[in-house]
Amino acid sequence: MSAATSQTAGGYLSRTFSSALGAKLLMALSGLLFYGWLILHLLGNISIFAGSATMNEYAHLLASKPALLWGQRIGLLAVVLTHVVTAIKLSARNRAARPQPYASPRKWRQATLASRTMLVSGLIVLAFLVFHLAHFTLHLVPGTVLGESGGLPDVAGMVIAAFHNPVIALFYVVAVGFIGFHLSHAVWSASQTLGFTGPRVRPVTTTLGWVLGVGLAALFCLIPLAGLAGLLH
Repeated sequence: MSAATSQTAGGYLSRTFSSALGAKLLMALSGLLFYGWLILHLLGNISIFAGSATMNEYAHLLASKPALLWGQRIGLLAVVLTHVVTAIKLSARNRAARPQPYASPRKWRQATLASRTMLVSGLIVLAFLVFHLAHFTLHLVPGTVLGESGGLPDVAGMVIAAFHNPVIALFYVVAVGFIGFHLSHAVWSASQTLGFTGPRVRPVTTTLGWVLGVGLAALFCLIPLAGLAGLLH
């Protein structure tokens, strides 16, 4: 590819994603990538229900591939930051386009609570992800102890010990609830941006958004709740 062609392609992409439609497309794609990562993360986490040894095998497998492990961490950070920055830009653009509030509160009420609070819930999700990394990856949260099992890090033991603490367990439940709340509208919004619209499609995508968002959050919540109930070993 020549330098001129490269500059032309770069300029086209810059113009595309700087437009309102392009920004929404970037939001949708980054959001779907994040949702996909959450599913993979959930599949790894629920291995703890098969026993500590199973979860530790999974954790040790990831640790043995540092390029893959840190690649997905850096990729996740890039995806989330792209999503949040784009959301802030779109919110500022929308406020600039409508400097005055709605003359009638009816239009505001027609929007769901999830859609009206997407930016706030998104920032809460970002803050939780930072805490989650500080907790289980960097071990910066007081009381976090990573012991050993068979000469290898006992990741499952660390998770079980953390969720025996009612404060931490309930904090995770609330935080994951915000993730589900955010995803409930995000899935529908992404489907609209990608062209799945129309009076017949909208009820399906709305229901799908709630099922996928709340369902994923509920599955994540099972882990801290099981730890709090003493069901993890």
